[in-house]
Amino acid sequence: MATDNAVPVAADEAAPGDIDRFAQNLQARIGERLRPGGEVRSDDLRELVDAELKTLFHLEEQRRINRGSGPLGQDAEAAITRAVKDRYFSYGPLQTFLDPGSGISEINLTGGDQVWVTHVDGTREHLPALFESDRELEAWVERHARESGRHEYRWDFAHPILEMDLPNGDRLSAVREVTPRPVVAIRRHDLVNLATLDDLVRVRMIDDWTRGFLTALVRARKNLIVSGGTSAGKTTLARALGNTIPRWERVLTVEDVAELRLEYFSDLHDQVVRSDDVRPTATVAGKWAWPR
Repeated sequence: MATDNAVPVAADEAAPGDIDRFAQNLQARIGERLRPGGEVRSDDLRELVDAELKTLFHLEEQRRINRGSGPLGQDAEAAITRAVKDRYFSYGPLQTFLDPGSGISEINLTGGDQVWVTHVDGTREHLPALFESDRELEAWVERHARESGRHEYRWDFAHPILEMDLPNGDRLSAVREVTPRPVVAIRRHDLVNLATLDDLVRVRMIDDWTRGFLTALVRARKNLIVSGGTSAGKTTLARALGNTIPRWERVLTVEDVAELRLEYFSDLHDQVVRSDDVRPTATVAGKWAWPR
């Protein structure tokens, strides 16, 4: 704990403690405005953060003057601003796991302190707490739901189940109220290394004969059913099959949870129509991709 006799941080040097303190103070200052009845529009949120940070820096300088410490400095302020905004506007404590090349395929949270990640090789790892409280985790989900851009998602007492895409293409599922603690799962999609049947051959998920056989079935417009257990690779295989459809075909994807992402592969498809809102009436809901 810092005391008045502690050696001050040098000017223009941002200590991790300074970043944490500014992030917490910022959250406290604008927290009331983000609650029901006092929400800030997402368009105004960045301006609000800039204004509050300016106020916090002014208060920090006054505190340092009163203690006889050196000034924080412009470089340190810039570093703190970048770090705090990364926490507030990107993925915060989850950013490391959601970065490209992180090697993480799934993130599971029960409350803010029970965190498990699944690596691409299938191994699971239990991590220290990422959020200070369950409410902080809920606020993180609520913010990304508000700022999703594609739809206006709600996640509250009246809407306890949330399914949405993150801007980076990952899929977030969250449950509250009907569970003792908030439960959040983020499923990541490798749209670079596991996109085609050739990629699956390369990682030895299938062999050359199977690739040729599946390609022939798709080109012959046969109906295919992909089934298997959790994390067996069903979506990965279905995506690779979809990417085998000839480029000139018009493709419609119908999913109860959008995960195929064929629209991401503009080099493989000229026309992809994605429908998230169609709910199949079959006994077993699933995924379809077919030429039209």
